[in-house]
Amino acid sequence: GVSTPETSTKHSGFSWGTLRAAFRSKLFLIVTAAFVFIALGRAFNSSLALLFYKNRLEFSENQIAVLLLTLTLAIMGAVPVWLLLSRRFEKGPLCLMGVCSLTILTAVAYPLLPVGALVPVLGVAVLGGLLVACVALLEAMFSDVIELDQEHSDMAITGSYYGIWKMATKIARALGITCSGLFLSAIGFVKGSVAQTDQVELSITWAFGPGVALFFGAGAVFVYMATTAFRQIGLSTK
Repeated sequence: GVSTPETSTKHSGFSWGTLRAAFRSKLFLIVTAAFVFIALGRAFNSSLALLFYKNRLEFSENQIAVLLLTLTLAIMGAVPVWLLLSRRFEKGPLCLMGVCSLTILTAVAYPLLPVGALVPVLGVAVLGGLLVACVALLEAMFSDVIELDQEHSDMAITGSYYGIWKMATKIARALGITCSGLFLSAIGFVKGSVAQTDQVELSITWAFGPGVALFFGAGAVFVYMATTAFRQIGLSTK
């Protein structure tokens, strides 16, 4: 038969009630905030990557292609490893270790990379890919949040939670790209120009390294808060 409006709302997982429940959930807000800051950092990083590799490190198109392929393969290969580790260790501390290590690597390694040397950059890309893959654990923690909140709710909250999470991460990516555009404009970057001033190139290097690391560091703070919140209510993230 034809379902009632209430039934349709429940099956769709969205209603104003579930929306309010999401914004009242401390764990939901903390884990989503971690996602947002990491997504901001990744978007900011991606927006500056070609400029950093081409202008600062003077890489060719082929070298950049090899580098990006290496990074992608490292991420893909590392995700199953992080998930296997999470079967033995708690997801929260594991994810925190990964994000903190990524923050330090990003802040320290990129400003020190030598011009034109591909091998050291490939090494940093592999290590960075292995570390950034720990975000898979944050996604698993988000699923734990949904399961926990669902136990205390008589509503179907999954659809609303995932909808808000996806919207928040998309907005974060857009903000990251916007921030990079404003930053380039502020430092005097000349679009379309092959040669940039030394000051512009140096600014891009510091933004690509410590600048991106600030976003990852903020994400690490929220991962720590999420892990602590799980433990406070007597739950493990294992």
